[in-house]
Amino acid sequence: MKKMPVFSSTTFCLGLGCVMLAAAAVVSEFVPPGQERISRIAEMVRASEDRLRALEDQMRAVEDQAQAAEDQARAFDDQVQAAEDQARAAEDQVRAAEDQVQAAEDQVRAAEDQVRSMEDQMRSAQDQIGSAEVPPSAPPEQRR
Repeated sequence: MKKMPVFSSTTFCLGLGCVMLAAAAVVSEFVPPGQERISRIAEMVRASEDRLRALEDQMRAVEDQAQAAEDQARAFDDQVQAAEDQARAAEDQVRAAEDQVQAAEDQVRAAEDQVRSMEDQMRSAQDQIGSAEVPPSAPPEQRR
């Protein structure tokens, strides 16, 4: 939202006031001598000046409202950015957790492989022991 400069609106209002004053002066010149309308014209000028000040106050209030709206929009943008940052952080945490699960699964597979290898070694050792056993009927020299 583009903020209207205070200077240009104030200048416009002051210019309008000057035009009103000039119009009052022109009207007062056409009043025939002997008629007292000056006080009424001065009263009209004062009323016009009061309206002008009221318009200036309204313009300032509108500008303040526009500034407040801009501030709210910026605050909302900041909240949106923070929410997006939180979402990205949560996604990063999910990816990290998935990586940890994958690493744990890899460790389980490695442990299972080690167990199978040890079982194979144990069977091989038992086979070697079984083939190296001496029957009990063998002479005592072979049993050593």
